[in-house]
Amino acid sequence: MRCFLLIMLAFQVISIFGQDKSLGFSVDKDQTGVFIADKGTYVTLSGAAGSTIITQDSSVHQLQTVVKKLNLLGLEAYSINNTLTASFVTANPKGDTFKNQKALWKSQYNSINTTGIDLTNKANTGFGEVALLNQGNLPEISFTFENGNLNGIIINRSEGALWVSSSHINSNDISGKGSKGQDYFYQAYVFYLNGQKEDALKAFDKYLSLNNSDKNAFHIAIQLSLDLNDNQKAKLFLNRLLDQYPNDQKALLTRIQLNLKEERYSDVVNDINKLNNPSDSLILIRARSNFNLNRKEDAISDYNVVISKFPNLEDYENYTLALIDQNTSKMNEAALKAADLGSENLIILSLAGKTLIDDKSYDKGIVLLEKVLNEQPNNQVILEYLARASFNSGNWEKAIKYYDALLAIRPLSAEEAFNAGEAFLTLGMTSKAIEMWNKAAGAGYSGNDFYKRKGDLELQAGDSIAASADYKMYFEKTGDKSIAVKIAKLEYGQKNNDLALEWSKNAIEAGSTDPKMDLIAGISSYELNNQEEAFNFLSSLRGTQVLSDKGHYYLGLLMADKELYSDALDQLNKAKVSGYQAAELDRLLMELNYQAGNYQEAIKFATEILKKDAENSEALITRGMSYYQLSDKDNSFNDLKAAGSSVKNQTKALELLAMLAVERNDDEAEKYVNAAISNGIEKSAYYMYLAELNESRGDKEKAAQNLEKVISLGNGNAQIFLRLAELYYDLENYDNAVSNYDKGISEALNDVNIVTNYSLALVNTGRIDAARNQLEKAVALESQNPAVYYHLGVIYIADSKPNEALEVFSRAEDLGLKSEELYTARGNAYSLNTNYEQALSSFDKALNINSDFLPALNGRAKVQLELGNYEKALADAKMIQEAGNSDAVTYSIIGRSLFNLGKYEEALDPLTKAINGGINNGMLYGYRGIVNYKTNNCEEATTDITVAMNKGFNSPALKGAKGGCLFKNNEYSEALPLLIESKEDGYSESEINKKIGVSYYHTGEYEKANKYLEEASEDLPEDKETPYILGNSYFRSEYFDKSVIAYQDAASRGNQDPLLYNNLGKALEKDNKPGAALDAYDKAIELDEQYTRAFENRGVLNIQMENFEDGIDDLVFAEQLNGGKLQGELYVKIAEAYNQLERYGAAISYYEKAINNGAGSPEQLTALGDVFIETESFRDAINRYTQALNINKEYLPAYSSRALAHMYLGNNQAAVEDLNVILANDPDNANARYNRGFLMEQLGNFEAAISDYNKFIDNNPKDDQVVFDRANAYFSLESYSEALKDYNKAIEINPEEGKYYRGKGSSLYQLKDIQNACEAWGKGKDLGDRESAFYLKQYCE
Repeated sequence: MRCFLLIMLAFQVISIFGQDKSLGFSVDKDQTGVFIADKGTYVTLSGAAGSTIITQDSSVHQLQTVVKKLNLLGLEAYSINNTLTASFVTANPKGDTFKNQKALWKSQYNSINTTGIDLTNKANTGFGEVALLNQGNLPEISFTFENGNLNGIIINRSEGALWVSSSHINSNDISGKGSKGQDYFYQAYVFYLNGQKEDALKAFDKYLSLNNSDKNAFHIAIQLSLDLNDNQKAKLFLNRLLDQYPNDQKALLTRIQLNLKEERYSDVVNDINKLNNPSDSLILIRARSNFNLNRKEDAISDYNVVISKFPNLEDYENYTLALIDQNTSKMNEAALKAADLGSENLIILSLAGKTLIDDKSYDKGIVLLEKVLNEQPNNQVILEYLARASFNSGNWEKAIKYYDALLAIRPLSAEEAFNAGEAFLTLGMTSKAIEMWNKAAGAGYSGNDFYKRKGDLELQAGDSIAASADYKMYFEKTGDKSIAVKIAKLEYGQKNNDLALEWSKNAIEAGSTDPKMDLIAGISSYELNNQEEAFNFLSSLRGTQVLSDKGHYYLGLLMADKELYSDALDQLNKAKVSGYQAAELDRLLMELNYQAGNYQEAIKFATEILKKDAENSEALITRGMSYYQLSDKDNSFNDLKAAGSSVKNQTKALELLAMLAVERNDDEAEKYVNAAISNGIEKSAYYMYLAELNESRGDKEKAAQNLEKVISLGNGNAQIFLRLAELYYDLENYDNAVSNYDKGISEALNDVNIVTNYSLALVNTGRIDAARNQLEKAVALESQNPAVYYHLGVIYIADSKPNEALEVFSRAEDLGLKSEELYTARGNAYSLNTNYEQALSSFDKALNINSDFLPALNGRAKVQLELGNYEKALADAKMIQEAGNSDAVTYSIIGRSLFNLGKYEEALDPLTKAINGGINNGMLYGYRGIVNYKTNNCEEATTDITVAMNKGFNSPALKGAKGGCLFKNNEYSEALPLLIESKEDGYSESEINKKIGVSYYHTGEYEKANKYLEEASEDLPEDKETPYILGNSYFRSEYFDKSVIAYQDAASRGNQDPLLYNNLGKALEKDNKPGAALDAYDKAIELDEQYTRAFENRGVLNIQMENFEDGIDDLVFAEQLNGGKLQGELYVKIAEAYNQLERYGAAISYYEKAINNGAGSPEQLTALGDVFIETESFRDAINRYTQALNINKEYLPAYSSRALAHMYLGNNQAAVEDLNVILANDPDNANARYNRGFLMEQLGNFEAAISDYNKFIDNNPKDDQVVFDRANAYFSLESYSEALKDYNKAIEINPEEGKYYRGKGSSLYQLKDIQNACEAWGKGKDLGDRESAFYLKQYCE
């Protein structure tokens, strides 16, 4: 931007010199001049005495005191009538009066009359008037007068004679341009007035290149360009004119027309916006342009103003489409108008048609929408509207047509299906109506009487099920219970008892007087097993004709249940009389008569049943019970016995049968007694009988069960308890034996056999304390049973009394016990004394008796384990295992032996079985935890390690295992202290340093990580991973050179992970080796051609290395690999690359992508705005900068860039406002300070400009350009001395810049130091400054 402002400033300085320096003319007060000869001579026509004029050859002429008669110094000749002809000559001074003059006044010439001048054909130049003269014999220069006053000058040259009004004489715009400018001025108007358009255009072009402030000349040049069909030339003149006069309305109108032809709609809009009061037709053009630019909101704003004044189809279509795009309320009205004007646009016809239909103008709407449908036959929305409009207008056939078409595309909505059904119904098509109404119902239609009407239709069609369903929906929607009678009858007819009951009750509640409802409710309730409800409904119908045969039957059953036997019999008899056929009727009559005590009647109905079914058990039982009530025991026994197993289901009958069988000593008495007992008839005598019977048969278990029952019935005593205890002892049911001994022992305290059995039973139940007591009593009674002594010794071992145990074991051996059990127990006692050699001897003795005796093997294995003989311990344990009798202890021995032998995988299973078998000490959990860790099962290991530590077991290996598992689970911060502690405690593992280093790496302690990973890299020379992680750690520590070495080490070990080479690339980048980094990324991509990150990194690096095309290719390919999406920052990189390639359209596209993918920061929005500036889309740029500032009002670069955009658009004041914000927040911002100074200078506020330049130069005293700018500002204020100081200072800083000498020369010239001015211009010329050369020639040569 700084460069841009400097260029603009250079043009401004030239303009300033043109005005103030008046090339070829020295400006004093009250002096003006005009070009009068082709040699470039200037003459002063008015002014005080002492004013001077300068000719082209630098001679100076001074005015005489007398000026009223146009007495001009050096005037060669003149003639005063209508024309004055004059020329200059050089004269020598005469007398003191003119001693300081360089030319003398000559006054001795006479007047010369000339012919009249025709000035009727005039043209306006903007400074006055000009006219082309056809008179001949005119001198080179002539002056014309009107009423004695000078009113013009005639310039006569080969091209022709041109009269110029005197107003041009006082114009610096003419006099300030030197001979060339005035020559082009003359030529331009001569050719123009002579009709030589091409020559005139060329002359105007040259003239305006020197005088860009002549507005009228610009307009003539523009018109000439248009006349010559050179629109581009016209555009150039227009742009130059509007640069000087931005609000020139005529120029703006002309440029609007040209841009409109070229379809430069954005420029059209911008120029119309600059017009003071644009006409309606221009507002219409702006509306069309905004529409074409897709600025719909702006287009709508303009159309709102003028659309009613220009009601043509194209504009109404544009207006309507814009309104539709913005979804505004006016779009419907506009669409209707466009349609009236004959629009064939489907979008507009669609909206207009829908609007008409919404306004109930159905026929008109249908006509429009059918046009749309012809082009879009599957347009659902159009079909919806057409169907609805046809229906609402009563056009049933057409409604059905469109509903069918809609149905072919998608399911109909509820209302659509209902309307379709209504149309079918109106046309008498009932089945189709039902079909559509079913669809309506399925879609949720819920009109008040819809389901009632639908039900009536379906009932009419014979579909009672569907009708019932619809009536129910009608009730659900309306709550109208009057429909319940219909539903109840339909559901009853369909035998849907639950629904029939529900709806009959609804009918009753609604006040229905139809007694059939009570009958339906009663029968349905009964069949649904709602007996109480059934009774209420049916009993209400007693004595009425409504109660049917089934009703009598059900009511009878219900009364029977309520023990209203008389009433029940009455109803059942009525059912019987009515001919009701029910298989249960006779049975019920039989049972009711029995229950009523009518035993003879019961026998009668039972006999009738038996006639039909001789084996009917229920009839036999009832008749048998009835016989018993009549004291006929024989017939009773026979019937009950004949009933067979069915009698078991009736307790009273079974009890009676058992009693009768026992009385008769029947062979099946035991069966009947057991059956009675099974059915809850509990009598102690039954169980005593059965116990004696079982014991006599040797069935001690059943005998015990029956004695238990006797006791449970409250008939137990000491003898029964002891008898039962002995049975249980014999059955080896020691728990029950002990329980009964406890209850009966008081009667047998000195019975050595009972005490012995009692003590041994206690041993077998694990009641050690009680067993010890009874065993010691047995020993005191001198029991001769060696088992007493053996078991007492075992208890002593459990009591940790090995010596007492060894003593009683000797007594057992003395009594003849020489078993493997005894020697094994003695071995355990010796083990308890840590007398392992005696223990081994005892175990060996036991195994000599029985080599397969597992407890001995187990004991010996334990001793071997304690002695560290793991192989022997394992061998004994394996023998136990092979015998198929291994227990938890055996598995513990195997697991611990294998663990200590380092066979971890083999140890896992036995350790687990040991733990599962009940050995849950900390050591076993710890061993298994370590094994799980060693076998990579950290989930299980973690659990075991926690249990082990909770149980007090700990070791360096266990800590190492726990730390290792936490490491494997990525819980590095928790793993670290355990790994370090285990290492310090002596735990050795090949990867311990690696794990500590990796943990430090993942917890962010990279220096510590580096230390351990360096050691690990040496510990594990073949490991590919360690140097790779070390490289990552070095990278995080910003040791990029070391990181590169580590990555390369990993690669040399054969690590071909693409990620390694990707990271190597990043490290090489950081180590300032971009070429090598590219090689690394290439290798990563070679290893994985789909490696997105490598493509991204290589792309970014290529862009940084200005390999823009390669970088873009990489990032675009990465985008494809990533499913068409990248991070926003990477889109920014692509955009920056395209920007560098000056492919601004692509850059804009990717900045937009970046913003849409999360990179919508003020920085990116500002960067996008900068690209828009490159494409001269200044308004778009301003929008982006404004968006950036909406996000962050303090983002100063956005203000800076927006200021530049405003400057391009000529919005200098807006630019100043943005720069004010920057400087308010950052007073030392050099660029903002300089730019505001420049803008202030543009706005003519030279004092403010100097103030900003001062502050800039205070902080940047060596910036020669800004010193030069300040000099120019001083020059504009006519502070020539201050300007000279700054020009000198700029030269001091940079003596090789020619324009500085030009400025210095101009200041000196204004200060009347002509010699030094010329010297300065000469230096500027030598340095290549063309304007210095011009001044030098003009004023010094």
